[in-house]
Amino acid sequence: MNDLTDRVVEDAFTVGIPRPGFEHLDIDEAELRPSASVRYIYCSGIEAWSRDEFRRALTAVMRILQPAGVVRIATADLDSIVYGYLLDWNQTQLAGTTRAQRLNDWRKSVTAQFIFNEEDLRAELEHAGFVDIWRLAARASSIEAFLDCEEETTELVLEGRKPASMND
Repeated sequence: MNDLTDRVVEDAFTVGIPRPGFEHLDIDEAELRPSASVRYIYCSGIEAWSRDEFRRALTAVMRILQPAGVVRIATADLDSIVYGYLLDWNQTQLAGTTRAQRLNDWRKSVTAQFIFNEEDLRAELEHAGFVDIWRLAARASSIEAFLDCEEETTELVLEGRKPASMND
């Protein structure tokens, strides 16, 4: 972890799973927060939400971010899960288990309502109005507040920026 976990980052909030160094908001609290009052928002744990709940959260995030503010979303990657199921299962299978058993055991172990791939998550961000959407490796960012936020095993991390103006 970085030294940011020991202090609260100014104007940085989480929506979803709480994160050290960030003030936490649930979706209801985010909807009540003043417009353009937050510089950075970190979102994780979105797979536990329905798609409608995620869209509701994105709407609130877009409203409360300051112009040019940034959201970072970290989640499991559906494509990685599917490719792992199809291509890598022989390398990591347990003796006496089939691919279907392994996939179903995984599915029972997670509380996911909706798992995104990059294409769908990017489309949701674009639909919400975010621009300059980029994919990053877990724990990497040009924004200091977002450095080292995820475990290295996090598969899908996107950052998007709220337009600085309506012409952006």
